[in-house]
This record gives sequence, C-alpha cells and structure tokens, in this order.
Amino acid sequence: TLHGVKGEAPGIRIALDTARASTGGIAGRLTLHLEEMEPTPQVLDLLPDEAREILADWVEGRRISSDALTIDARADGSLRFDGDLVLLAPQDDTSNNEAARGGLEMRPLLLSAADATDRRTLSGRILFRGFSFGDDIPLEDLDGEARLEFLHLGDDPAARGTLRIERAKLLDLTVEDATIPVDWKQGILRADRIAGTVAEGRLTGRLILHTREPVAYEGSARLEAFRVEAVREDLAPTGPPVSGLGNAWIEFQNRSGETRDLTARGGLTIRDGNLGDLPVAANIFAFFAEVLAVDPPPRFERADADFTLQGEVVTFRRLYLAGPLFDMPGRGTIDLGGYADLVF
Repeated sequence: TLHGVKGEAPGIRIALDTARASTGGIAGRLTLHLEEMEPTPQVLDLLPDEAREILADWVEGRRISSDALTIDARADGSLRFDGDLVLLAPQDDTSNNEAARGGLEMRPLLLSAADATDRRTLSGRILFRGFSFGDDIPLEDLDGEARLEFLHLGDDPAARGTLRIERAKLLDLTVEDATIPVDWKQGILRADRIAGTVAEGRLTGRLILHTREPVAYEGSARLEAFRVEAVREDLAPTGPPVSGLGNAWIEFQNRSGETRDLTARGGLTIRDGNLGDLPVAANIFAFFAEVLAVDPPPRFERADADFTLQGEVVTFRRLYLAGPLFDMPGRGTIDLGGYADLVF
C-alpha cells in the first residue's frame, strides 16, 4: 500500500493518496493532472480496470488535459470520478476528425460494483463546457449538464436522466434553455417532453430512437413565435436580410437510419415579415419598383408552406407568398443537395 506518493512525466502528474498496485492497475485513490497529453496504452494501464474501460473510448485519438481528475477505486469494486477532463484534437491534426471534443466536469460520476448478474451502473452529474459529441450526435458547443439517475451497462443497457442545455448548436441552429428528459429501456430510447428556445421561439418536441438493429427513429417538433432574422443569423449570416415572426412544425420517421429512408411532413407560416430580398422574390420586386416607381418597393410580408420529404426530395404541396399588392401561389421541389425546381 502506498501513501502520499507523487510522480511526474511529460504532460502528466499523478498523486496517490492511498493506493496499492495490482495486476488490474492502481487501486485506491489517485489524482491526475494532465496537460495536452496523448494517452498511451502504458498510461492507461496505470488506471483501475473499470476506469480504463470507461475512459478509453472517450480519449481514443485525442489529446487530454485536466486541472485535477480524481479516481477512487474502492474496496467494494465501485469507482468514483470527480474532476474535469478536456478532450482535444491530436496535435497537427489535419484529418477533420469529428470525434468528441470539449470540456467535461464530473461532479461526481459513480460506477457501482458489479451486481449478481455482473452488471454495473453509472450515476451522477456531468457538466459540459463547449462540448461536441462528434459525428453520431449533431449537438455541438454544448454548455449544460446531464443528471444521470442511472445507466445500466451491459448487453441490455437502460438509463434514465435529464440533459439541460444552457446553450448549444443543433444542426447549426442555436438552442438555449432546453430540457431533454430521457428514458431508455428494452432497446427504445424516449425523449417525450423536449422543451427549449430556438431563434427566440418556443421549441417543443418528442423523439423515439430504436437502439437495437435495425436502428430506427421517429418524432415531432414544433417551433412557435420564432424570429426569422435569428434563423438567418444561424444558417445564412451572409445571406439577404429577412425578418418576420414564424411558426413551424414537423413530423418525421426513419426505419433504417439511412438518409434515403427519412420521411417527413410539416408546415411553415411567417407573418409581419420582410421577405422581399429572398432570391425567389428579388427579381419580381426589382421589376415592380422600376415599372411602378414605388419607393420603397413592395415586399412579401407573409408566407405559408406545407411540405413532405421522401426519397431525399422536399415537395412543397402548398407554397404561398403574399404582400400588400399581390399574392403568389407556388409549388415545386428542392432536393437535399440544394437543387430547386419551384414554379410561381
């Protein structure tokens, strides 16, 4: 048994409060101080087996830093993590690697001893600071916290908890003050009461994810009283100026996880807007401004659209633009590659 032992190597300092060496790494209480180091198998081998199994997936292919990460491997086989961990891209990385990155704080995170069926359970609280999950989850630059009531590990995982978002990017849209309760059991993950703020509007929604093969998902979302100019700022900050107050809804499903199998239907309304500089309307207004000598030129103030998505093509069953001087009904399609075929 070791007490008060300290060691140091490039990028890492380790302090052993009370620890003992074993074939499964160091057991006991240890604190790591890390500075942009790339964790080698030799470094990971110092950790208790259970800690190594959890951290190895997080840090693979990353550099890591920590002001202080304490790991307490207890005599009953349980573990306690307390402290911070920052995931960074490898030095001189030019591969556009989309693995997870950003800061985590475990306050604390507990891993139970194995039960009679050899199953372990995670519970606790994790803070996120500018965290991005990578390719699998389109949530980036997350500031918030996850409260994990339980996460049963093993062949039949299950979990219950809540993700609270202070601010994040979801599919390039800024999400604020959001709450996502999650319940996962028997291969189905449910988030039934999603609520938050997007583009100054109120977002509500639900998501069901089938986590066993074949992977599938379905859900719905509604965004009420959002500001069009806030959406533009997120999605097209260098695009033409537009404004207005909008409402939108969508229902979607996918039975394979592949983009080609995604289907959806939804609707959009915009009121009290200035939509005249949208590309579809700009030439029309330039013509009216010159012929009618109107100053300022007329503008579209309202928009309505109903759409479906199938086979990677969005079909507008109804597309309607209106202003003080005229109305313009339309229809057409836009594929997910950006090719548009619209008729007014």
